[in-house]
Amino acid sequence: MNRLKDTALVVLALLCILLALSHVVTPTPLRAQTADSNSSMIAVTGNYASGSSVLYVIDTNSRNLAVYETRNGRDLTLVAARKIEYDLKLERYHDKSPDALQVPALRKDWQRVDEILKKAADDEAAAKPEKPEKK
Repeated sequence: MNRLKDTALVVLALLCILLALSHVVTPTPLRAQTADSNSSMIAVTGNYASGSSVLYVIDTNSRNLAVYETRNGRDLTLVAARKIEYDLKLERYHDKSPDALQVPALRKDWQRVDEILKKAADDEAAAKPEKPEKK
């Protein structure tokens, strides 16, 4: 049982380190003005430039994205549209994160954590005495 507690502490420490690093290197996120969705569409608005607003519309069924701009609430213009299905398959693109937070490094870290937890669970199961069967 002590080994399981030690393993849990190691996992907790790794998570705390990752969380602390993510706050240090993460830029201030953009804030959406408004967002709404239903079972097949997501719509998000935000400020684009002085007097301009944008509307992002995502069709979650077809995986299409459309971006619209309006100036002072007039003249709705389609700015860009594309199928994002393959964009969503990318592990990274223009990722400026430190090496420790890159996808391959994180994957390797989590695989190690999974191995440690599996070994601890196997060790704990092996250490339990078998109960005699009732007849």
